[in-house]
Amino acid sequence: MLFGAIFQSVTTRINDTRYPPPGKLVDVGGYRLHLRSTGAGGPTVVMDAGIGGASTSWSLVQPEIAKFTTVCSYDRGGMGWSDVGPLPRTSRQIVKELHTLLDNAGIKKPYVLVGHSFGGSNMLLYASQYPDEVAGMVLADASHGEQQKRLPKLPFLYRVLDTSLPYLCKILPPLGVGHLVMREKPDPRLPPAVREMNQAVRMRSQFASTIAYESLSLKESLAQQRSASGMLGDMPLIVLSHGKKAMPGLPEELSKQREQVWNELQTDHAGRSRIGIRVIAEKSGHNIQYDQPELVVDAVRRVVETVRAR
Repeated sequence: MLFGAIFQSVTTRINDTRYPPPGKLVDVGGYRLHLRSTGAGGPTVVMDAGIGGASTSWSLVQPEIAKFTTVCSYDRGGMGWSDVGPLPRTSRQIVKELHTLLDNAGIKKPYVLVGHSFGGSNMLLYASQYPDEVAGMVLADASHGEQQKRLPKLPFLYRVLDTSLPYLCKILPPLGVGHLVMREKPDPRLPPAVREMNQAVRMRSQFASTIAYESLSLKESLAQQRSASGMLGDMPLIVLSHGKKAMPGLPEELSKQREQVWNELQTDHAGRSRIGIRVIAEKSGHNIQYDQPELVVDAVRRVVETVRAR
């Protein structure tokens, strides 16, 4: 255990030196969040990844969006290159931090918000709390406030893993387990220059513990979305949903039931705007920004052009 802890500390220091933040660290009240802004023009696109994702999750998307407008990716507190943020890691806390980050960094309003999975839930809450700052939205397989109530339960072993994983994320990474025995191969879908960098930030102890804290607060976060999310009027909104099974290992009938409910929840997302559009990413699993990044870029472009035309 002592060797693992020392190994984790030394390896993290080496990786931090080898892979410095590609953006800038902005103070948000005694701790700093990492923000990477590229491109020029408006409206500004702001992107938030799902649980377990960092700003590097948008590496296939951000360069293309930067060709036609300003686009910002960022790391939530404890993720990527950001400092650890205060607990609990709920959507309300995250939205508060993002609002402070954008203000302190001088990012020009209005925003087109882009959110994947849990990040989509955060962006919906942001639009509810700061409606005057949001001009449009793209949701990529976004979490829904009703999903824990409506999705059919997973088999017992899946539930045990789902329940125990957050605690393992808090206990094992500080002992160097990720570096020693659990290191994954770099994701081949990412650009070559990003693969090792993405892997390095994912191996930081604070990254894994933040996944745990966000997961353990997910029920509260979804309740916050339910209580705050209303109609978006005629805001430009495109909802992207996976077309391939998100969990291919499930029994066939259960998989069909969960996919049906998920589709209903995604349709509900699109219905929040009078001009909301839903697009099925036929070749994608849950991570559409990896499987079909061109769909995300096209959706953002369409929303940006609609905002500009108004």
